[in-house]
Amino acid sequence: MRDSRTPRAEKPYDGRATGITDWLRSGLPVAEVTRRAGTSPEVIDRHYAGVIDNSEAEDNKKIEKTMGWTGSDAGAA
Repeated sequence: MRDSRTPRAEKPYDGRATGITDWLRSGLPVAEVTRRAGTSPEVIDRHYAGVIDNSEAEDNKKIEKTMGWTGSDAGAA
């Protein structure tokens, strides 16, 4: 008979950690992850910093798109 336990969640707390990791990897904002997990941004940063996408280049592209900046006028005030 096959073991019904999932290797990703040996204990209930492991399931919580897996959920937080999956939420962060999916791009959910840290503020929303903290709200759903009932924890603080400091805890998320301390335990899950390696999961959070800190791609400055991608973030800049998102800002530029939202602001309507393109090509040579990108970053102009």
